[in-house]
Amino acid sequence: MKSIVVLVVLVAAASTVWAEAVRVCYNYGCLAEAAAEFDEPQLQRVSSRLAAADDAADERAALSVVVGWLLGWAGQQTPIGSDRGGNYADEAVYGRMDCIDHSTTTTRLLRLIERRGWLRFHRVL
Repeated sequence: MKSIVVLVVLVAAASTVWAEAVRVCYNYGCLAEAAAEFDEPQLQRVSSRLAAADDAADERAALSVVVGWLLGWAGQQTPIGSDRGGNYADEAVYGRMDCIDHSTTTTRLLRLIERRGWLRFHRVL
């Protein structure tokens, strides 16, 4: 009986395996950072969307969608979910993002995508 309980606990723990973690910046100027973790089903969705691109223009369009997904999932786990458009609507909000936070975080997300070999028409500089 004891080994069955241990097995159930191990299976439950393994059911949410985080495949990748990316540090996101927030609070203006990358003053604060937090890890956002993405699981295999999320990453498979990203991969499938990018694989459907037939040319560079399609890949750019797909990237705009999948980066949005990744930021949305990151916002569910980190303070960046509090960010609002512009720099005045979220002036005192914990988790606000300026252009430095957005560009740094987006570059990190693009590097994850590139590292996994999902870019066929572009490269991250």
